[in-house]
Amino acid sequence: MKKKALVLYSWILVSVMAQVVLYLAIDKLYLGSRSNLAETVKVVNVDSIGKNEGVEETPETSIALPANVANVKISPDGSYISYILDKKLYIVDVVSKETKKTIDNYFVSGNNAQNKVEANITSVQWIPGRNALMYGLTSIPGNPGKVQMFTYDVETGNEHVGVTFTEYYVPRGGELTDIVISPLTQVYYAKIKVNQTQERLFRVNLMDEMSPSITLNTNAVTKIGYYSEDLLYDDGSGKLFVKSAFKNPTQTQIGFNFALLNVIGADQGGKDIVYLGQVNGENKVEKIYYGIHGTDVTTWQSIAVAKPLPREEILIKQGGATYGIDREGGNVYDLQSGSIVAVKGKFVDVVNDHIAYMDNNQLKFKPIKKQE
Repeated sequence: MKKKALVLYSWILVSVMAQVVLYLAIDKLYLGSRSNLAETVKVVNVDSIGKNEGVEETPETSIALPANVANVKISPDGSYISYILDKKLYIVDVVSKETKKTIDNYFVSGNNAQNKVEANITSVQWIPGRNALMYGLTSIPGNPGKVQMFTYDVETGNEHVGVTFTEYYVPRGGELTDIVISPLTQVYYAKIKVNQTQERLFRVNLMDEMSPSITLNTNAVTKIGYYSEDLLYDDGSGKLFVKSAFKNPTQTQIGFNFALLNVIGADQGGKDIVYLGQVNGENKVEKIYYGIHGTDVTTWQSIAVAKPLPREEILIKQGGATYGIDREGGNVYDLQSGSIVAVKGKFVDVVNDHIAYMDNNQLKFKPIKKQE
């Protein structure tokens, strides 16, 4: 019996070692060539924005930006910001204030620099959990429709030219309006506006393979899983739709008037958490329900909203922090703790318990003081 057990354990050990070797080979040989997209997602925790070793932290930090910048966005850990100026995309280090990368607005077509065709950068998204971003170029008005996708990893400097959507997919005047990214599956949806009332969403996988599109109205709200690639959308019909890979969308009738707020990866069991807002007759959220994706909504937990807010003024971050944004009153408040931060400027984002906002040409970070 001992001999048989020894033989059995030996074969189990050989099997495990073989699997490890196989996974390492896939990681190095296959995923390594797409390191800017396929690296293991790393969530970086930073204690505060703008804090540097040996430098005393101030209550509020800021960084000066050029005049007329547009589409200011902050990386998930607050280390970098991106903005568009004079049709170019800039990436700046928050601590050193140095420009890390300047990206031109040209389609890529072969190695001949004389073949450069000017375009507009119409969507930029930081990939959740990473200091890498995805952006897309759209044809300038009057030219045949075209959209080209790119990724850039700030930490490694790796650049990748992704899918090109030709005029067969993009009508003249169409444009890329959004990129919905699932960070762990590396699947994303490119949202292309085709006319005043409709958008097409194209699914693209790790290998830049594009799937047939789905068409939604321009008012539809779309979110994607963090752990899964399920696309959730709310088209205003009172139903929550879920599209999984190549399957036809499923639909669930929610028992109240709702607005899809977000999908985050906060569950320790590796499952996505869905946030829905219960809306009143004025189409404002008066209560938030959240629970594991795929479970009965009646079992979900809830957060009361003391002052009903439009969907656009509720922000839910990875980790589950939930904020209300009072743009008229200048306040940002934590819906769970009740803490309030007053700012005088244009709200940008919440990153690592700091409110980011624009005050003239200054991007400022103000800490949120948690209630004891």
